[in-house]
Amino acid sequence: MFNSLEKKSMKKLVFVMLFGLMLMVTGSASAQDRSCKSADPSDNEVFIYLDINFGGTCVRLEKVGSNFPKADTLGLPNDSISSIKVGNGVRALVCIDYDYKGDCQSHLQNWSDLSNTVVGNDQISSIKVLQKRKAVQMTFFNRTDKAIRIYELVGGVNSYLGTVDPNAGALIGSDVMTSIVGMIDGKEVGGRFQIKDESAKEINIGSNNKGAIQMTLKQ
Repeated sequence: MFNSLEKKSMKKLVFVMLFGLMLMVTGSASAQDRSCKSADPSDNEVFIYLDINFGGTCVRLEKVGSNFPKADTLGLPNDSISSIKVGNGVRALVCIDYDYKGDCQSHLQNWSDLSNTVVGNDQISSIKVLQKRKAVQMTFFNRTDKAIRIYELVGGVNSYLGTVDPNAGALIGSDVMTSIVGMIDGKEVGGRFQIKDESAKEINIGSNNKGAIQMTLKQ
């Protein structure tokens, strides 16, 4: 019997062989594949790759606002994406389940190996291409004994930003005009707020007078 890693490797190998045969027979998509491998994305493009380090078969997503609730409709097998390049004017929102469910993360930069992200390698099942706005840096101070996972609400999806450890601080980057959400064990803590400009922000996380954990943006 094969383990899960061996099954994924076999699935990738079979797909690459079939994709190569298709190109030999029809010549379709070959220009797209070459352009992904030989160039960087333009400001409004995202390139997704079958292998780490921007290797293997690649697909170019060319339009801001593109939605792919089932990423396998792009011509790659489901749960096969291993690296990604992101143009200067966009962000790539990726999720591990169809229809933007499960863990999601919004990539503002290139990632040569997605195993180092919350979504992981060979896990992506849905993708959105969204416009990048202006970066903002936020300093979180967690004054509780609970680890707080920080998300931004972007494109109607909670996108993971980072984790603030108990009784610790963290510097986390985001985009303006997104709502910031704190979560513990899948449940939202109090104090969701919107980032409206690119000036640095300070956020305190503590317990209110009723003992509930609350997140407060310093004005």
